[in-house]
Amino acid sequence: MNPSVRPACGAGSFYPATFEDLQVLVHQKLAGKAPREPQRFHCFALAVPHAGYRYSATTAGYAFAWLAAQPPQELSLWGPSHHFAFSGLAANPYTAWSLPGKDFSQFSVKQVSQGFVSEADSKTIHRPEHSLEVELPFLREVAPEAVVDAILFGQSDPESVLKVLCQEKPPLIVVSTDLSHYHLLDEAQHRDLQYLDDVRAGRVGKVLKGEACGRVPLAALVLLAQQNHWECRLLHYETSAAASGDTSSVVGYAALVWGIAC
Repeated sequence: MNPSVRPACGAGSFYPATFEDLQVLVHQKLAGKAPREPQRFHCFALAVPHAGYRYSATTAGYAFAWLAAQPPQELSLWGPSHHFAFSGLAANPYTAWSLPGKDFSQFSVKQVSQGFVSEADSKTIHRPEHSLEVELPFLREVAPEAVVDAILFGQSDPESVLKVLCQEKPPLIVVSTDLSHYHLLDEAQHRDLQYLDDVRAGRVGKVLKGEACGRVPLAALVLLAQQNHWECRLLHYETSAAASGDTSSVVGYAALVWGIAC
């Protein structure tokens, strides 16, 4: 394989391995979720889950339907690393990412600067990570012309991150994160709804201390929303129990949109 092409790590596990099955599923998860009167709310950012499509794609569809209504020309995709602990940010070092049907190659080239790990370390960090990859089948469907800047977050201070990533007017941002992990259903719902209240209220410190695996990029987005007076709206909330029926150990998922009413 071309070393500049990142191999898919989630095909056949997180999402279908064939292009035909993947397209059918993406279309199903977007169907009927178009926002009402999207012209009355300008979207600047989204938060979406990144679990296996069986569990989280229904929730993700509510968020990505906003991009279908307001397709961006560029966006920044932020997510956590589940495999490596590191400080700072890991820029996407690949020119294309393998996906069923066709490689995704609409990536912007980010010059590695202060706050970013080296290109060699970025390749190591990005290669096994699913949190950004699982969003790409949706993105190529709803925003086929968008150029994507894909960034994994390590331990970082939200304010410092924004100084690095948002020196100028930021593009539309998509944060990839799940919520609480492996609680009884009632406990998970209690924790998640409190956490989502903290997110919508702009309590950056509490967001950063929460259970969400993407809490660092999410906290950075919440701070950016504060600075720009963006409103946060909850589009959908669900847990893995909806798909599995198992209420003994669940994961929470939410679709959120930030913007300004027009």
